[in-house]
Amino acid sequence: MAGGTVMQVFIDQVTGACWKFEDDVLVSNASGSYVFKSPYGAVLNVPTTLQPGIVPPPPTPPIPSVVTMRQARLALLNAGLLTQVNNTIAALPGTSGDAARIEWEFASAIDRNSPIVASLSASLGLTSAQLDSLFTAAAIL
Repeated sequence: MAGGTVMQVFIDQVTGACWKFEDDVLVSNASGSYVFKSPYGAVLNVPTTLQPGIVPPPPTPPIPSVVTMRQARLALLNAGLLTQVNNTIAALPGTSGDAARIEWEFASAIDRNSPIVASLSASLGLTSAQLDSLFTAAAIL
């Protein structure tokens, strides 16, 4: 509702299109079909397949699967996790730790499904939903 205007919402049962009418549009149901009239009585040219409905919510954007390392680090910083991640990576032992440090230091992007992300999220106790939130936040940075 913009500017306080009350809207009447109807959904086209054939196309799924959402139709919005200001509250001064007169709506009557004649024989199962809705008739829409302007405040001055003129019949509006609208599909006969409209039924009362609600405005559908916007589609949920997909969770990004890859973000740049800059985005990842900024998202972790904003979430208060960057120091903990850096310390966790620094403490990883052996050649797998060396490989993780090289990836963390020199990769240009990070994949949500990569082994390093799985390892770090497990070490930090992050849920899948929290990881999704981090990647979503990172993608807009």
